Amino acid sequence: MSEDKELHKLEKKWASRMERFTTPEPTREQTFMLLDNIRNQAVEEQPQDMRAELEQLQKSRTRLEQMFDLLASQWTFYGMRSWILTAILMLILTISVYGNDPGESGFSLWLKGMSFLMIILIAYAFRPRNEGNATLEELSYYPLIQQMFARFVIVMGVQLILALPLTFFLLGSASTMAYIFGTFTPLFFFGSVGFASTFWLGGSAGTIITSFLWFMQILLDGQVKSFSLFRLPESDWFMLANVFLLLLSILLLWSIVLKREKAGQ
Repeated sequence: MSEDKELHKLEKKWASRMERFTTPEPTREQTFMLLDNIRNQAVEEQPQDMRAELEQLQKSRTRLEQMFDLLASQWTFYGMRSWILTAILMLILTISVYGNDPGESGFSLWLKGMSFLMIILIAYAFRPRNEGNATLEELSYYPLIQQMFARFVIVMGVQLILALPLTFFLLGSASTMAYIFGTFTPLFFFGSVGFASTFWLGGSAGTIITSFLWFMQILLDGQVKSFSLFRLPESDWFMLANVFLLLLSILLLWSIVLKREKAGQ
């Protein structure tokens, strides 16, 4: 009982002390200083405008550096695995043709296979992707047309860089500049058709149109040689047909450039 009384007295003693405790009133200068600190802290914690910083960084870079950054962004967007798989498929196709039918007839078959692989690559590069990747494309510093063109350049560059050495492997000493030109033109043509049709009509329609054109050429190559796009240097109208394909490819790409300039006005 005595312990309870003692505890009660102690509680009253501390309660009276707490009731008498008061905080000192801040001075006018301290109040203004506190407001300044809060204001400065709010300014420091504002989120940085990353896009403005990126634009400022891009202005300080040369045109060549900007082009390299654009290509690098699209290269990493798809990853190295896709390009390694492309190289493996091209190598398998070349070895298969070389083992079965080396020479000019084998070269014609190889060129058809390479052009169809180009169609597959274009379809893959511009395939419909999930909503997250579509958002990344929209938020990118580079306009969508520049991103698409960068992918086209990467696809064309990778396949041509790999195809030219394989041409020498397939033909050996028989390879000439005419064969190299004959390799470049059909690949460039089908790549341009795939890219332009995808740009104007969408990915699925572009793939269907380009594939239909390729299959029609396969049929014509067996039935009507004069309409074939896969010509050997020894065939009639080789140079004229390849120059025509080259000019047509340039016109298709130029239509996209005109579209972009018109949209920018």
